[in-house]
Amino acid sequence: MAIALESKYAGGRQLVDLSRALLSILRFYIVQKTRIPSASFWFRRTNKHKDWLRATQHEVDLALATDTSLVPEQIPDPNWFELKAATVLRDIARALADRRDFANLSRFADDLRSSMDVFGGHGAIEEGILIARIAGMPIIDRCRQEDFSAVPEAELVRVTHALEAFEFQCCAFIEVFLGLVRVLEQLSPAALDRRLAHVDWAAEKSIYAPGLNPRKVVEQMENLHRCLKFEAALEGQVLSPVWLRTEMASRGMVQFLDHAVTQILVELERAFAPPPAGTAPHAVMVAEHCLWGMEACNKLAKHFQAVETLVAAHIASNRSKEYTWPATD
Repeated sequence: MAIALESKYAGGRQLVDLSRALLSILRFYIVQKTRIPSASFWFRRTNKHKDWLRATQHEVDLALATDTSLVPEQIPDPNWFELKAATVLRDIARALADRRDFANLSRFADDLRSSMDVFGGHGAIEEGILIARIAGMPIIDRCRQEDFSAVPEAELVRVTHALEAFEFQCCAFIEVFLGLVRVLEQLSPAALDRRLAHVDWAAEKSIYAPGLNPRKVVEQMENLHRCLKFEAALEGQVLSPVWLRTEMASRGMVQFLDHAVTQILVELERAFAPPPAGTAPHAVMVAEHCLWGMEACNKLAKHFQAVETLVAAHIASNRSKEYTWPATD
């Protein structure tokens, strides 16, 4: 990217080619990601600071004796790779926006939008929204600064590309949701039962089979594997009923769907909120923003019923009533 930004390689097309290559890597990665164990050291560690009221007495005594804070817990950051890639994509978009190269900025935004369908189709809602938000920030900021009043004919093409770029960015997070909607059948209780039937609970690797496996479901299966392994070691055999496996996997699915819908609604409110105080965008840009906000609301209202039905079907698997399930709204 540094080479592409040098003056002698200043063409925006090279930057678009770089972004396409990076998006291609991300699409490949997101398909493979659920095959990586949650505790794998592929996921970089980040610090989680402990609560003084919940820390052990030994930890509190040690911190007070040494006049230091509690030693933070190191936990995996499952989205570190996407965050790294998103910052590179953001820098590419910013370089194109600073040059007002709206033709290539439109191509960049379209590539970003079309990639979001892959993220949604593999249950990577959080990752898709993260990338679309960070990478698309320069597009929104630049396009809002454009003046669409009395555009001369010579500027018409450039202005049209600016509107295209803005439109594609508005559609990006909608594509994440639509990608999820297109694979709801693969998240049904029947599909989950078929998935569980192929798991060999004595072999942890079988948990990470190819296919659509949201991370919340994978985490439930990982925990279930540890519990069944302990039970077999203690009792000499697995005593827990088979339906408990379905219950725990369904609980993970409800957690995933609840988290996904909540994130989508939060992003809807953020993406189509009024612009921050400062230079007001032109009325044409405001009108397009409102149009796509209405389109997003229409699509969400249309498809949320299907998600609600799916959640209800999974909640029916809660036979033990021993675990906390999300209070879906």
